[in-house]
Amino acid sequence: MNRRVIALFTCVALALGVIFSQASGHTIFKKQMQKKFENLVVKCEACHVKKEPKTVRNAFGELFFQELKDDNLTAQWEQLKGLEKKKFETEVMAPRFDKILEEIKERTNKEGEKYGDILAAGKLENTRIRSDDEDEDEDEDEDDDDDGGDGG
Repeated sequence: MNRRVIALFTCVALALGVIFSQASGHTIFKKQMQKKFENLVVKCEACHVKKEPKTVRNAFGELFFQELKDDNLTAQWEQLKGLEKKKFETEVMAPRFDKILEEIKERTNKEGEKYGDILAAGKLENTRIRSDDEDEDEDEDEDDDDDGGDGG
């Protein structure tokens, strides 16, 4: 019986690991959004729900997740170390995110507003327009980490 319990526990742990690792957020996505909208400050909660696991996304984050979920970017990213990881982020993840962002900018929210217009105006929740005296690298996002994820 002990072997069955251990085997069951191992299977559950592995399944949860896959679920949570593929649904978390990547800082590279946040940085790419700030590159596309140079005057925008973006917090992780622009896509994710604060104080919830990264598997919990708002409507905007869900748009990215639906496009990224089959890419297995996190699984690939997690296999890499050091500079290989950063190279993968810049050469694979960032361009993929940029392509999806271009598509999402044309989509509308439930009020009929284009996401591109909402972002440009800093009106998406947990985004804002950068003030003139604010440093571009300044980051007040307490939940800013590369903890893996295909869902931006």
